[in-house]
Amino acid sequence: MTQPTPPAAAPVVSPLELKLRYQNRLRSGASWFYWIAALSVINSVLLATKSTFNFIFGLAATQIIDALALYVSEDLQLGTVNMLRIVGWVLNLLIVGIFVLFGVFANKRKKWAFIAGMVLYGLDALASLFIWDQPDLLSFAFHLIVVWGLIGGLRAAGKLDQIDAALRQAGVLPVEPPPSAIQPM
Repeated sequence: MTQPTPPAAAPVVSPLELKLRYQNRLRSGASWFYWIAALSVINSVLLATKSTFNFIFGLAATQIIDALALYVSEDLQLGTVNMLRIVGWVLNLLIVGIFVLFGVFANKRKKWAFIAGMVLYGLDALASLFIWDQPDLLSFAFHLIVVWGLIGGLRAAGKLDQIDAALRQAGVLPVEPPPSAIQPM
């Protein structure tokens, strides 16, 4: 009579290995902010060069500013057109800079950066539906994919906090980080 074989034991994952996995997920989620910023700038450059191509991950807000500047400048004199373009670029760079800052703070495990970025990018997704003559469903769908990636980064930040708390309780990590490890905001 043969005895049934016991089920294979689940592999044991060390807390430090688990921490590395979640740090990678955090960086992956936070990197979306950099992609959003970069592709938005590229979209603005493409529109300025009268290209018909653009990236769907970029911000609808910067595309709206670019389109307004282009539309309003059609009937204006050259000096006014250049000023309008400069104002448009400054507004775009301000918006893009905010997303870069979200990326910086998200990489530092600041949950508010993920949340604020998701809210703004979610509003941007809605703008892609309602601003243009026809809803840009493809852009909206990709905005949702990016938001899902940002949610993954936010979840990873929460898990890393839990892991660090457990490691501090186990004595593996110091209760308070050493002064050299404290990074200014």
